[in-house]
Amino acid sequence: MYVCIFLVITFFGKNLFGYLSMYFLAPVRNGIVRDLRQKLLSKTLDLPLSYFSEERKGDLMSRISADVQEVEWSIVGATVAVAREPIVILGSLLFMISVSPGLLVFVFGLMLFSGIIIAGVGRSLKRQSGEAQHRLGIIGSLRRNTRRTSNYQGL
Repeated sequence: MYVCIFLVITFFGKNLFGYLSMYFLAPVRNGIVRDLRQKLLSKTLDLPLSYFSEERKGDLMSRISADVQEVEWSIVGATVAVAREPIVILGSLLFMISVSPGLLVFVFGLMLFSGIIIAGVGRSLKRQSGEAQHRLGIIGSLRRNTRRTSNYQGL
């Protein structure tokens, strides 16, 4: 009975604090994204017209929309991680030391091995993401050029 009550209280607390963190994080996230979009807009308006004739519009639109969204997700993830992870790490370390110091050494070795693999995968994903964003820019440029030429065909 005590275990059931403990589990219910634990999950209730987890969900409550998760909701509260998102509630208080939303204004911060929205403010940062708003400021970033305003700076991007002012920078775009300050660019010379020659920039827009040389650069593909799809690349520009892709950078603005995808990069702002990526920054937004990064802000949320980093803020949550900064608040939660130290508590989880400290609790895990204390638990492992009390249960088995050998387990602690094994986990650190496993973390090192996992970190090397994750770093390699991260580099690969970064390269693929840049390639995908470039292709998205090309598609956006093609779509705009197709609309432009189709409007002139009817004249």
